[in-house]
Amino acid sequence: MEFKAKQRKRHFIDVGLMALLLCFTSLVSAETKTPPETAAIKVKVITLDQLAFYPQRSAPAQVVSLNEPVISAEIAARVTALSVRVGDVVEAGAELATLDCRNYQLAGRIAGGTVRALDARKKLAKQRVTRVLELEDKQLVSTDLLEERQADLTALQAEHGSASASLQRAKLDESRCVVISPFKALVTERMSSVGQYATLGSALVKLIDLQQLEVSAQVSSQNAARLDAVQSFTFEHNDQPMALNLRHVLPALDANTRNRAVRLEFADKKALPGASGKLLWRDARPHLPAEVWVKREGQLGVFVLSNERAQFIAVSSARMGRANVVNLPNNTQIIIEGHYALQHNQRVQVID
Repeated sequence: MEFKAKQRKRHFIDVGLMALLLCFTSLVSAETKTPPETAAIKVKVITLDQLAFYPQRSAPAQVVSLNEPVISAEIAARVTALSVRVGDVVEAGAELATLDCRNYQLAGRIAGGTVRALDARKKLAKQRVTRVLELEDKQLVSTDLLEERQADLTALQAEHGSASASLQRAKLDESRCVVISPFKALVTERMSSVGQYATLGSALVKLIDLQQLEVSAQVSSQNAARLDAVQSFTFEHNDQPMALNLRHVLPALDANTRNRAVRLEFADKKALPGASGKLLWRDARPHLPAEVWVKREGQLGVFVLSNERAQFIAVSSARMGRANVVNLPNNTQIIIEGHYALQHNQRVQVID
């Protein structure tokens, strides 16, 4: 009986050891087996050209005229008429003022008479030279007489040239008795009066050129550096948009504002000189909205789809909570849903 009890006890011990060995073998096998790859995360994608937007920029702007001259008297004379009033729009060549021209008319007549007298004397001198040449060929006169007649002719020609210049100047002064507008312009100020004696350079009328207009704007240096890539510009005044063409970005910074001055020309419709408004344009660089940006390992970026995997593209200039610029091809597929849980190179499944 005792022997049988010992055998039964040994049998139970062997069964227990076998069970422990089987459990240990199962644990080792479970630890060494390669775990399956994480299931693909479902995401939605859209191409860059469909998602990107181009934010509108603006800057204060004003219409300026390239010409705002003060028209002055070019001769000394009394003002006999001022033909324009403040607010008048005059065409190029229109009469602005008239000056008393009698002194200059008389000077022109005197100069004309002098020229005509010299014409007669010069004609006579030429005839004398011709006759002396004929006699000199026959050796009937001396060489000294020929030289004297030629000297007389040369002196008269010089005197005639001076008199002709005096006549031209007298005619020019006479033409200045009527003051005309150099271009289509707006009269902004009358600076003289009828009966007033105008000296050389006295101000008569102030004008603003209505044709040569530009838009002047102050743009931050950062935005100004990228204006050459912008396709179109608009000047907005009183809710009226007007198309512009970029003429020049000045290569200098304003000492006070640190902005750069920009000059633009009207493409078609023009605003009035002095009109204030806004210069509008769209940034030429594609921006992605704030919702698609995520942070991984301390860097901001976006997830894009590549070979059924999510690729994280970091952008060093990006800022959290705002739209940021990207430099990617237009057909890049941007992940717009499911991206918050993604990691770089993780397998994804695209859903509609």
